[in-house]
Amino acid sequence: MKKPSRKSRRKPPDIRIGTCGWSYVHWRKVFYPEGLPAPGWLGYYTRYFDTVEMKNTFNDLPDEATFAKWHADAPPQFVFSVKASKRITHIKRLKNVDAALSLFLERASGLKRRLGPLLFQLPPDLKYDAARLEDFLSLLPPRKRYVIEVRHQSWLNDKMADMLKRRKVAFCIHDHFEEKCPVYVTSNFSYFRFHGHSSKHGDSYPKRVLTSYAETMAKILDSGRDVFAYFNNDTSGYALKNAVNLRRILASIMAG
Repeated sequence: MKKPSRKSRRKPPDIRIGTCGWSYVHWRKVFYPEGLPAPGWLGYYTRYFDTVEMKNTFNDLPDEATFAKWHADAPPQFVFSVKASKRITHIKRLKNVDAALSLFLERASGLKRRLGPLLFQLPPDLKYDAARLEDFLSLLPPRKRYVIEVRHQSWLNDKMADMLKRRKVAFCIHDHFEEKCPVYVTSNFSYFRFHGHSSKHGDSYPKRVLTSYAETMAKILDSGRDVFAYFNNDTSGYALKNAVNLRRILASIMAG
């Protein structure tokens, strides 16, 4: 009997599509049953999605017990992506962050095997600084997945992308720029964030836009890389609907 090729034994790429956060009061009745108390929302969310991006960790880093509870409340195959503390990215602006970074990584490790990518979102007024980024990337311990989201357009250049590629750190593809964000594939996974179709945190994405992104994701998946995607347009529960629709469109493309 012919042995299966190495390519055929390769694990298929992972597809994770969810929302940025789950604890929104205005999702009551829209998504969460009216009588369900807030402590039960995460468990309910995991019935419909296999991942979430935790962005509340940006403003106020939770304690160890909170991370442990999130780990306990989620099923084994669920994945948490975690947004880094603003102390690292916005207050210290990637410099002299050894203690803050260690604390963040220590807390996030409480999610154990459910821990997914760690997102570092740079402030919008921080311009391209190769040395600053290189020094920061050198502090990141191996064997974890990291993502950099830039907000100033000066970062959008091949030198920055090459730096991330050398460190195997993903570039966040998002729609916060006035012009379309380039698709830099710099790691063994890609990370997408959707901040709102025509207004921040608001408006639903039309099917044509989701289809365009799904086609891009399909090409990345075909190359053997994983894809993570999160919707930040929480207004009226649009993020939930768009995540479900994108997942359906992408599945159709991959099947066809």
